[in-house]
Amino acid sequence: MPLLSVNVRSLYDPRPVLRAVERAERRVLGHQGGYLRKVARSSIKRKGWSRLKKGERPGNLKGAAARLVVSLQFAQKSQLTRRERNIMAEIQEQPAAPAGQPPFTHSGFIKEDIVYAVDPGRKSVAIGPYREPWLNELMEYSGTSRKNVWLNRRSGQVFLFHRGPSGSLRARKRNWKHLRTITVRHEARPFMRRAYEKSEDRLAGFWAGAVRP
Repeated sequence: MPLLSVNVRSLYDPRPVLRAVERAERRVLGHQGGYLRKVARSSIKRKGWSRLKKGERPGNLKGAAARLVVSLQFAQKSQLTRRERNIMAEIQEQPAAPAGQPPFTHSGFIKEDIVYAVDPGRKSVAIGPYREPWLNELMEYSGTSRKNVWLNRRSGQVFLFHRGPSGSLRARKRNWKHLRTITVRHEARPFMRRAYEKSEDRLAGFWAGAVRP
């Protein structure tokens, strides 16, 4: 019985499929980063200064100087609304969020600074605040930091700064006096880890139907 020889040639080209997967990866990672940023931002509550509307903020002033001006503006009013009284109290008291819960923001920076970036080469997305990495690490994992205690000569109030008051060196010498440096213990107030844990199931769902020809 003669042997039958059969040659099989496959015409399958995997490249279109691989390109579709790569496009889906970039798209899904972008959606995941944007969603996780939204969840993290929404977990951080505004307090004091950061609750002011743009028209209520004193020009280009920032930090302690801005808070002082706002306090003086509110103090000159004959009657404050309930919202203004709450903002005034929060500016003066600088309340902190309960340990273990996402932090409050008094400047608005930590909330607004949360960004994300997709790295196609590593097939990953990075999400988190881009400024003050030392502070973000303390928020997530706890630890200690060195704080400088400054006295405002005009108001008589005492403030804590990581570095020092804003403004020129001449203005700093005129308006502020450095008292001492202290070590401050920070309890963890995680917000990125909590956002990820809260969103983990939803993040996986972004892959559903993502690979399209």
